Amino acid sequence: MKKVGLIGLVIAALLVITASASAATISIVPDRDEVAPGDQFTVDIYVNDTTARAVFVNFAYDTSLVEYISGATEGVFTFTDSLVPGDGYVKYLGLSTTDVDISGKPKVASVTFEVRQDAPDGSLIDFNVIDATVDANTADTEVGSLNVVTEGQPPQPPQSLQPQTPTPNAGPITVGALAIDRLNFQMTK
Repeated sequence: MKKVGLIGLVIAALLVITASASAATISIVPDRDEVAPGDQFTVDIYVNDTTARAVFVNFAYDTSLVEYISGATEGVFTFTDSLVPGDGYVKYLGLSTTDVDISGKPKVASVTFEVRQDAPDGSLIDFNVIDATVDANTADTEVGSLNVVTEGQPPQPPQSLQPQTPTPNAGPITVGALAIDRLNFQMTK
């Protein structure tokens, strides 16, 4: 009977440790959904958990679409609070010698990018998280993206769309000078 109780206690402790380790989330959030060539935009980095002493995130971006301009940290972590840009990536590291309350999802850093002049219309600017940890445990990530829209051109759907189920509503949809029949998928002008 003592073994069963001890095993149950160990399993419960592992569940609590696993739940607290997987609760951390690092978010990379652009300040808008659409940009034009030459526009500057900011990406904010947020972290959410109960407390933390160490936060690390490394994310990549497409250098053919955007250029790193600048970055700044928010001073959330007191021992080290640094942002390091590289060729096609940005790393953030925050360390403190005591627990830091991050339950309110504080912004830990901001990064400013500029859209390259030759970025094609309809391009999707996304950020690929290479590594994200809170207190040395892998964190969940939430990552936003932006569409490149050339001035004078209507917004184009991103090149990498996920498959979607068509909506079975009848009747045409009018978009500018185009009418699209939802049932027959025919376009008329």
